[in-house]
Amino acid sequence: KVAEQAIQSAENCSSSDWNSTVTHKAAEAAAQAQKKSAEAIARARMAEERLSAERKSTVFWRRQAQAAEEEAGSLKTRSAGAEVKQAVLMEELASERRKAARMFASLRQEFVNAEKVHTKELNDTQERKRDLEMELEHVNKELKETKAEVQRIVDAEEERKARGSNRMALSFRSARKK
Repeated sequence: KVAEQAIQSAENCSSSDWNSTVTHKAAEAAAQAQKKSAEAIARARMAEERLSAERKSTVFWRRQAQAAEEEAGSLKTRSAGAEVKQAVLMEELASERRKAARMFASLRQEFVNAEKVHTKELNDTQERKRDLEMELEHVNKELKETKAEVQRIVDAEEERKARGSNRMALSFRSARKK
């Protein structure tokens, strides 16, 4: 407004007086003040825009940080869950290994015991075979002796028949003495 008033009063003056008038100087000062004011307003507007952009950026990065924290928390939770699951699986695996080791040891012991029983049965069978072979030899020997005895009796009987009945009594006596 000051500049406008200075311009109006300058229009009323002549051009030679214009440069030396207070109005001219006031008009120049007002123009410079208006220019500085416009620059200050522009700077203030740019500062406000930057501040607004910074606020938006801050809000954006705050949200990003919050989302990252939430995701990190979720990942930590999942990681802890996976660790617990892994621990449970490892315990189950160890339990299965212990069970398998016990079963293997039990089967090994059963095999050793069965092998001992089998070996004992085999030894008993072989011993029984030897006993039976010896008994068979003894029975064969007795059979041969009995055959020989029967043959002697048959021979003595035939000799008695050939010689007569008195001689038979002597043959028996002689056969018994042998």
